[in-house]
Amino acid sequence: MKIVHFKWFCVLSTVCLVMLFEFLRHKYLHIVSMDWGNVFVALFAGILFFFWFFAIFRYIEKLSVRMQREKNHLAVLKERDRIARILHDNLAQTLFFLNVKAREIEKIAPLLPQVQELKEAIALADSDLRGNILALGRDKEMPEERDISDIIQENAKILTVDQKLKLNIDIDENAGSLLNAECRQKIGRVLREIFVNIKKHAQARSVSLKLSRRGRTIILCVKDDGHGFAAVEGRTGGNSFGLRSIAQDIEAIGGAVAVESDPARGTAIKIKFDFSGEGQRCLSEP
Repeated sequence: MKIVHFKWFCVLSTVCLVMLFEFLRHKYLHIVSMDWGNVFVALFAGILFFFWFFAIFRYIEKLSVRMQREKNHLAVLKERDRIARILHDNLAQTLFFLNVKAREIEKIAPLLPQVQELKEAIALADSDLRGNILALGRDKEMPEERDISDIIQENAKILTVDQKLKLNIDIDENAGSLLNAECRQKIGRVLREIFVNIKKHAQARSVSLKLSRRGRTIILCVKDDGHGFAAVEGRTGGNSFGLRSIAQDIEAIGGAVAVESDPARGTAIKIKFDFSGEGQRCLSEP
């Protein structure tokens, strides 16, 4: 509802309520004396307008909060666009220049193994940079306007933007509908971190993502068949800064993270929200 329509609705509805009460009073309550009638009018009007204006101001507070969130969101988008432009205009162009020079060196000394290593390092840095630029350029909509499927699909582009990799996504919409805006946004950031790590370190050929619901529990699992790592300390990855960061982000919204990895079988990261306990903080309002 627009603010102009809301203003007229408040004014006209208040007048109509007063007129309706006076009509009912004179039509059906004529047996009540004038003095007691005035007392009833005062009590009725006080109770009525207390709840009425309470509802109005509650709506105004929600509208104010939403406007502030939109303002903050636009400020964040503006800053992200500025950073993306800087990365593209400076670092991306520098990497392109280095790649050209590496190709020129390769023509002069094609058998040097260091030249191939240099080209691979430049290609990896360029891929990582373009993935970050792509990540900075998304999330144009407000978090509450985006469902979990769109968030997962967009972040998954990090894996397929510049390389051939088999990606399988299975999303239970019944599970996604329970997640509130804060949780969806946080999951998007966590997935972005997971996908970047897979692309940079795992050397995987396939990645699978599954979002499922079991009773009052929601489970998000990301598996890859790349080069895993040795057994980790605890459930969140021991000394790995990236895994600790992921675990902290998920735990902040009431979830839990478990990591299973083996150098020969790849890595599986499971994120679980239990809506019978701490996961209530991530539950979407009905």
